[in-house]
Amino acid sequence: MRADLPLHDLTGGSYWMPEAIQYLDNLGLLMLGGGLTAEETAAMNDGALRSRHNLTRAASLTVEGNSVRVVNLTGHKLISGYPEGRRMWLNVRWYDDTGTLVAEDGAYGDLQVVLDGVPTTVRTLLDPSSTRVYEAHGAISQEWASQLLDLGYPLDMPVAFDRMTGALIASLIDVAAQPLGTSHDSFHFVLNNVVESDTRIPPYGMRFDEAQKRNALPVPADQYGNPGPGGIYDYFDLVDLSPPVGATYAEIDLRYQPTSWEYIQFLYLANNGTVGFLAFTGADLLEAWQATGMAEPEVMASATWGSPPAPVCTPTEPNEVSCDDGLDNDCDELIDCSDTDCDTAAVCLCNNDGVCDAGEDCEVCQSDCASVTSGRPSGRYCCGNGVAESQEGDGTVCDGNY
Repeated sequence: MRADLPLHDLTGGSYWMPEAIQYLDNLGLLMLGGGLTAEETAAMNDGALRSRHNLTRAASLTVEGNSVRVVNLTGHKLISGYPEGRRMWLNVRWYDDTGTLVAEDGAYGDLQVVLDGVPTTVRTLLDPSSTRVYEAHGAISQEWASQLLDLGYPLDMPVAFDRMTGALIASLIDVAAQPLGTSHDSFHFVLNNVVESDTRIPPYGMRFDEAQKRNALPVPADQYGNPGPGGIYDYFDLVDLSPPVGATYAEIDLRYQPTSWEYIQFLYLANNGTVGFLAFTGADLLEAWQATGMAEPEVMASATWGSPPAPVCTPTEPNEVSCDDGLDNDCDELIDCSDTDCDTAAVCLCNNDGVCDAGEDCEVCQSDCASVTSGRPSGRYCCGNGVAESQEGDGTVCDGNY
């Protein structure tokens, strides 16, 4: 077998799923493929590392005035793959000139929800409307919902839930009762028949005509340059920034999450247990998601806007005493020997210019004063302290500063 050939695997960006699989395997809850070996576990962990590495190479961010350009560096839509629960978004943290956070767009953090009647904290994208989110949303059309009812699907089959309360937002009968030509977004991957929205960034060279043949157009189709028939889509997104009042600096991250709370919640609540083999898979997946960090987002790329605030200086000395540590210890914006507090410090009496100046001697400035002979016999030197010393010979040459 040759080991010098390049390898290919379906690494993708799912760094979280190996953790979930191993968690469930340890509890004996994997439905298929349980009993992982140490070698298999190590291979999965290596795959997760590759996933994280891939994400850092998938996109770039560049700030252009009050806009940020997100460039797709892959050969497919960004993001790609199984769309349910995957999302990428811009997180922008705005600071004033004191370094105080004044606003945050696309914040990710704790959300208080109700789960089985119990208040529970989960982590999610708190306000999707506050930022640019790249994702695909499937949906069930009104016409298809009516056909599903005719085929015997339950009237009360869940289509969507409220992400905070878990209350049913829409059932199959509700969607069937909507006006003709409408649809309702849902995490029913198999039953969805409509792409309600697709804001994922096209790859370089994606042609409108080819994307239309493959049902891969952005939704709406006029995004990313709106090329129309015969045209080519932009492979980047230029997003306008909205600096809040008082903001002078911003840190911008492009974040990716493979499995969201909203998707996990749907799989848990929509599983009514009527299929015995899968009766507890929703609950098992919810437990694994909560126990392994809730698929915490990864930072794919970063950029900054504006000028960073000056660092806050905290005095550690009333006057500069540490004159060779490279720090402004008394916060007067003068460091080490540039501070007059250090004028008499031994380390500051030597300017290392090769001349034994006044105040320099062989004790504090050997680099300038040692081996200064001024023509005297080799081995003699001048201490430069203005005092004739035995080492200086007869004192006629090296009893001053040279």
